[in-house]
Formats: sequence, structure tokens, C-alpha cells
Amino acid sequence: MELSSAGDDLSVPRPVEHYLFFQTQTAMQRAAIQLAQTEGRIETGLHEEGRYPHGLMLERVHDCLPGSLETVTAPLIALAQKEHGIYRGWSTVLAGEDA
Repeated sequence: MELSSAGDDLSVPRPVEHYLFFQTQTAMQRAAIQLAQTEGRIETGLHEEGRYPHGLMLERVHDCLPGSLETVTAPLIALAQKEHGIYRGWSTVLAGEDA
């Protein structure tokens, strides 16, 4: 993991962006509605080329320890699959850096 290699303290909570992409805009919107019931900022309207062109980003504040990441990402992966989409991954900054 790049964060560990950079000497980051993975236990420090920080904003983490999670990316989900879908085959249709309607599927992306359904996922966004479901995610709106959880805490975090949602940004829709992301676009990619390929089979899953319609994306969204969910930003949640949490640490980056492996167990925490599993707890956060597992339901996102399940939601993406339910809506015939994919979970593309997550990104964040080093602990203590401003986003």
C-alpha cells in the first residue's frame, strides 16, 4: 500500500473518496439515492470511456486500516454489483495533508 510506504499513520481518519461506475445513468442515480441515506458527500456525473461510463464518488471520513477499509468498501462493492456496476477503488491524501 502506497500510504504505508510513505510512512503514513493509517489509523488517522481523513477524507477518503470511493468511486463506483455503472452501465447506465439510471443505475448510477439509483445507487446515489441509496448512498444519500449514509453519511458522506456524494458527487455524481463522473464519466469514463468503456462499459461503465456513469460514475459517482462518495467521500467519507475514516481511517485507512485494512479492517476499516473492508468495512467501508464491502457494502459499496455489493451496491455496485446490485446495480450492475463496479467499484473502481478509493483515494486519499496522507494523514495531516490538506485535501
